[in-house]
Amino acid sequence: MSDHGHPPKSTENTASEEENSSSTGSEDGDNNWDDWVEDVQNTPAFSLFDDHQFPTAEAALTYDKETHGFDLVSVCKSLELDTHQRLRLVNYIRSERPPAADLSHLQGSEVFLSDDKYLKPAQIDDPLLQLQMNEWSSDSDEEGPLGKPSGDGSKHPESQTLRRKVRHLEERLAKAQRELVDYRRLVNTRISNVTSIGGIDLDEVRKEDSPEVSPRDDDTHYFESYNEQAIHYTMLTDRVRTTTYATFILSNPSLFQGAVVMDVGCGTGILSLLAAQAGAKRVIAVEASKIADKAEAIFKGSGYADVITLVRSKVEDLKTLPDDITRVDVIISEWMGYALLYESMLDSVLHARDRFLKPNTTPLSSTDQPNGGRGGVMAPSQCRMMLALCDPQSLIKQHVTFWNDVYGFNMSAMAAEVYDDAIIDHVSKECLLSAPSSIKVDTFFHLRNN
Repeated sequence: MSDHGHPPKSTENTASEEENSSSTGSEDGDNNWDDWVEDVQNTPAFSLFDDHQFPTAEAALTYDKETHGFDLVSVCKSLELDTHQRLRLVNYIRSERPPAADLSHLQGSEVFLSDDKYLKPAQIDDPLLQLQMNEWSSDSDEEGPLGKPSGDGSKHPESQTLRRKVRHLEERLAKAQRELVDYRRLVNTRISNVTSIGGIDLDEVRKEDSPEVSPRDDDTHYFESYNEQAIHYTMLTDRVRTTTYATFILSNPSLFQGAVVMDVGCGTGILSLLAAQAGAKRVIAVEASKIADKAEAIFKGSGYADVITLVRSKVEDLKTLPDDITRVDVIISEWMGYALLYESMLDSVLHARDRFLKPNTTPLSSTDQPNGGRGGVMAPSQCRMMLALCDPQSLIKQHVTFWNDVYGFNMSAMAAEVYDDAIIDHVSKECLLSAPSSIKVDTFFHLRNN
């Protein structure tokens, strides 16, 4: 699994890293947002209901719970509020200052929870807006409305199982569509090797009936796999992925307001839209597949066509940016695939970093420039590859023993090669036999694009 959307809090600090910090410290300061995260963590937090100030957001929430009887985290969980609704709730309380007692009867259907004017922060750099997703969320598949495991029967366990099966089938469909592209290519190759049938010269027939087609580059089949709707539906319905990005972007206005942002491989444009909603001055959405046509229509339909510029190209082929823009303040991208690296898109993001990301040219204390003058930022800037032992019984039943009796027939031959393939599947936390362990940690600003 991969962590993405916000930088993990790293506690590792090897001796080699300490030695390198003296020689590359300027580069680290130029590009990583760790210093910015530290600033956010040190930002004082105010009570939602009075002027008391606290050193951390957690202390402010505890004070509101004990003094005013309002538990923000519990309310968000019990009402199953999504990312936008949680942000609106905090900003509504900050703006309108309702009594805490009036909030004890919230139903989740209040008008202000769908009013976009409350997406605008009532307090700049409000730490309560910057609480991480795992401190708020209660809508994952593993949890019920009050944070209880759904397996206890508290809320339609059959529905949870069906949703997992649907997601699994959608992923298999997306994979099948990619394989179909390769299969068509194989069939065309085989047919092209046949020269004649019944004395008819097929080469001559091909010349007469087939238009000239220029050979495609090696990336064509990759981009063709993203032309279909199914794969984008699968990604957008991945709530952990999408809401993590949304939380980071919308709760950090100081990073995006007035900034020039590049979205590498924008797909349907969800990250570009979130950046524009967060106040970006300009968003450059780069997409090489045909889904770019849909993305452009989405930008227009959402009212952000004047902020988001779609560029139909691979980022490696870009020589210049629109309107003489030379550098961007922020690069966002959802490049991660199965086992983190499956889609092999990291090279493209690193190319964009080296070619277009702004270096640090102003003091960290600057307040009149996007991102406080901190220089270029990548989101995410770090990733972790995790490994854990898993009880294989459910997978064996689904992928191996299933074939032993299929409508009364022995099809076990189908399972002969199962162990040679990787299996991508959802497993419950009860199946884990060990704690997850980090086997690889990378900070993108230190990676080289080879």
